Amino acid sequence: MFQGLEQIGYSGLLTVESVSKPGSDLPVHAALARQCYNDVQHLLKITQTNVSV
Repeated sequence: MFQGLEQIGYSGLLTVESVSKPGSDLPVHAALARQCYNDVQHLLKITQTNVSV
């Protein structure tokens, strides 16, 4: 995703949204926020050589 945005010259903001379905095994509230943060950090880490943060 980050590489694709970089390839098209996008330099704006990026909004990341996470959702959880009631009654599912997905995390909710603080756990959902933590998981979202961890996922974005992981994406940044594996694409770090191509993305300026």
